[in-house]
Amino acid sequence: MRVHLAEEQRATHRIAGSRRWFLAVVLFFLFAAGVYDWATPFFEKPDESEHFYFALHLAREQRLPVQSAASKSTPWKQEASQPPLYHWLASLVLWPLRDEIPYDALAENPHAAIGQPLAPDNKNAFLHPPTTELPAAFVWGVHLARWLSVVMGVLTVWATWRMARLLLPTMPETALFIAAWLAALPQFLFISSAVSNDATVTALATLCLWMLLRAIRFQGLAWGETLLLGVLAGALALAKLNGLFFLVVAAPVLLLLEWRGKPAPHRVRPLVVLVAIGVGVLIIAGWWYWRNWTLYGDPTGVSAMLEIVGRYSKPRSFSFMLWAFSGLRFSFWGVFGWFNILAPRWWYTLLDVLTLAALVGLGVQAWRVWLRRHSIAWRTALMWGVVLVWPLLILAGVFNWARITPGAQGRLLFPALAPLMLLLGVGLRTITPARWRVRLAWLACSAWALSALWLPLGVIRPAYTPPPHGEQIALPDEMVRLNWRTGAMTLLGYTISPRVLEPGAMARVVLYWQADTPLHEAYSVSTKLYGYRDEFLGQHDSYPGGGTYPTTFWQVGEIVTDPHWIPVSETADTPVLAALWVNVYRYETREPLPWLTPEGRQPSLPAVGRVVIKRPAFGEHTAPLATFDDGIALLAHEVALDGAQAAVRLTWLAQQPPSAGYTVFVHLVPADTLTSPITQADAPPRDGFMPTWAWQAGDLVPDEHMLPLPNDVPPGVYAIIVGLYHPETGRRLAVTPRDAVFGDAIPVARLMFDGTTWRLDDDAQER
Repeated sequence: MRVHLAEEQRATHRIAGSRRWFLAVVLFFLFAAGVYDWATPFFEKPDESEHFYFALHLAREQRLPVQSAASKSTPWKQEASQPPLYHWLASLVLWPLRDEIPYDALAENPHAAIGQPLAPDNKNAFLHPPTTELPAAFVWGVHLARWLSVVMGVLTVWATWRMARLLLPTMPETALFIAAWLAALPQFLFISSAVSNDATVTALATLCLWMLLRAIRFQGLAWGETLLLGVLAGALALAKLNGLFFLVVAAPVLLLLEWRGKPAPHRVRPLVVLVAIGVGVLIIAGWWYWRNWTLYGDPTGVSAMLEIVGRYSKPRSFSFMLWAFSGLRFSFWGVFGWFNILAPRWWYTLLDVLTLAALVGLGVQAWRVWLRRHSIAWRTALMWGVVLVWPLLILAGVFNWARITPGAQGRLLFPALAPLMLLLGVGLRTITPARWRVRLAWLACSAWALSALWLPLGVIRPAYTPPPHGEQIALPDEMVRLNWRTGAMTLLGYTISPRVLEPGAMARVVLYWQADTPLHEAYSVSTKLYGYRDEFLGQHDSYPGGGTYPTTFWQVGEIVTDPHWIPVSETADTPVLAALWVNVYRYETREPLPWLTPEGRQPSLPAVGRVVIKRPAFGEHTAPLATFDDGIALLAHEVALDGAQAAVRLTWLAQQPPSAGYTVFVHLVPADTLTSPITQADAPPRDGFMPTWAWQAGDLVPDEHMLPLPNDVPPGVYAIIVGLYHPETGRRLAVTPRDAVFGDAIPVARLMFDGTTWRLDDDAQER
């Protein structure tokens, strides 16, 4: 008897202790949600602006808008096609402020990299002036609507804890660990502090699942619980379309309970519970589905939504969906902003390892259950069956949606968040040695909580922080000075790194601006690279500061640091001294502003500088055919006839950096004298797109010259000779090959002319 009493007392203390710790979990969640709210600027969460303005419309007009393709131009866009429960609740919060909140409080960033997590900048979908410059009603309204979602997040954490306690009655520590892990899930914190219906549908789905599991466990519910479940199920169907999946799970489960189980004392029969759910859905949500049917011929309203957001021309294949799973996996744990801010890659790798470990643990647990399957109560099996089936239903819905329109995001799995966290917790518990479980669980939760707080401070907030600006900004010594003026702004200069680029690399160009007078327009800045024969190599367009500091924010006299990242084409014809172009233009008209140099000249092209682009050299090259002064060697040559021209292809090798920019001469001369050029094709290497002064030791430079072949010369034998000279002095570089011509040129081909046709002297070529 004493032993049993001691065990009961220990169990009571464990449960009471877990309740106190659960309160700490809730307090942490509230604090962390506040950090995510502060770290993320207004409307920088998926579809947040559309959800907010839909709620504001309801607060002002007290009626739902009719959706069509024209709704693309409304502030709420496609979100007014969604079930409106969250938006009605948010409209109540916004009601006192409804007339003071403008629809255009924030301007959009036209260069926003929405859905592009690898883009280096333009993470912001909107332009964010200091909060003090925004209408106070707007600031309060967004925060209040966000904290409505935070309240829903608290309900989710609580219902998850209660669900875990119900399924794991002898493991209160594990139930607490599951709730704590959920409360510190970064993506859950991010979405639970957003103006969005995701937190609401997640909370309602978790509450409904918990009550359904209670109905299984206790063979029905009390009358009050039955009525509450009916209300919750109706609210769930009015929160988001995937809330209807609850009917798919609840109906067969409750019918099975009615068929197999005996009515429990003081409990409502499962069939009555099912009727209550159906009535709740019809009363609370039925009107909305009927409205859609009468307006759009579609009770779900999905057809109207797809007219606005667009759809794929044909459903995506299964292989495409497997590829999209990586984005779904990452964004379940944490992809922020408008699906464009990633955590460090190692963070996802650790979570992948953790997930695989949990799957192994679940496999072990499944094997153990199979071995003792005959001793497991059928109600217990049914409860865990619900836990397994519900995430599969939600996942199937997400995959079906992602097959017809872009939208494979982890937050869409959140209605199944509680079961997923349960499975994760059980799997990890199974593979953890019993004596280390509690310590490792708290260690893991502590590390998880710290990472949840670090991400908004170290990853999210910096993505929206403008680059340095102010009157005291020190200009770097390596800056190329320009002082070009355009409009009311001056481009003081630029830096570019690295100084030598490779195809496929990213060029970082930093422009340094100064505002001469107040700027009342938001100008876009375009940086481009052009290569060999003006080949387009890459471009970056943005408002200054990567979209975070547009010209309308500039103060007169301050220096603005403006970084740009230009992706260099992988197929660039190299090596080349590429030209860097900078244009300032109005986004609406694409009209560039004219430049004015310090000398008062208006340049014909906006080329402000140059940068070398080349591929790395691999392996060893052959011995040079000729070596010229100043470290230039001719490595190979080839001549091909092309109609009335000879294509002379040369390959140069820089044995050291040349000291000047030389011109290559290619002359057609009589073979007997090798003097008095008949025609010539003189040009810097690569038509000036890779001058010798830009060469570095080891550079291989292909160089083609088209030499005209005249028809008005006597028949005979002619030669093509090549060399280099200084364009200002005309001095040729000396050469030391075995067959040099007068010490400053070498022959590369002999040609025969019979009076009508030119041909190569093949015997001479072989010699």
